[in-house]
Amino acid sequence: MFPTVELDENGIFIETHTDEFVTVNLAIFVAEERKRIAGKEKKPLLVLFNKMVGFDPKTRDYTDLILNNVNALGFYVNDATDDGKKTKEIMESFYEITPYPVPVKVFDNKAEAIDWLKTFL
Repeated sequence: MFPTVELDENGIFIETHTDEFVTVNLAIFVAEERKRIAGKEKKPLLVLFNKMVGFDPKTRDYTDLILNNVNALGFYVNDATDDGKKTKEIMESFYEITPYPVPVKVFDNKAEAIDWLKTFL
């Protein structure tokens, strides 16, 4: 199933993933959806994961395309389960050691994520 993309009342992209694995095609699909919604205007993005999610390593080859209208990237990981806690820890470690073209932060509290992303509006 494809992720959903919307622009919330604050002007933040909200991207909801329900699949357990993000492929290059899914990543390009959501980038095109954001472009359809807001054009080239850069906005913060909150990615919501409700399950353990993996990424195809090839998505890194498309970072410029995937983030072409994003100025900050927040991940909300529901850590109510052990899988969620592990996912959050893995993602935090990955983004600490992997340079990204925009600020990135991983959250276990959606309201805190939105507050942080508002600073990029």
